[in-house]
Amino acid sequence: GADLRCANLEEANLRGAYLRGADLRCANLRGAYLRGADLREADLRGADLRGTSGMVCLGYDPRGYRFVGVKHHDGWWHVLAGCRWFTISEAQLHWANNKDALARVAILDAHT
Repeated sequence: GADLRCANLEEANLRGAYLRGADLRCANLRGAYLRGADLREADLRGADLRGTSGMVCLGYDPRGYRFVGVKHHDGWWHVLAGCRWFTISEAQLHWANNKDALARVAILDAHT
């Protein structure tokens, strides 16, 4: 639940950081190393994720939810979207009837 709004975390090594529920709105995470970071329920609206390691920005869906792929400490990619935190297979099951979300998950799946 840390308040890191607009923080400059460029090039920071946040490997394995516990950022669950953190407010990272507009934070500069450009080039940060985020592999294994726990970003469940984190607010990443407007955050600069360019060049981050361990993350893949999957864009916004029509509802405005930002989809982010995160390489978690368990070695698997997870999908963070709104308050959702899923493995790829869990995401595919959850969004089985949502073609837009499935397309975003497929992009992440191609990274594995």
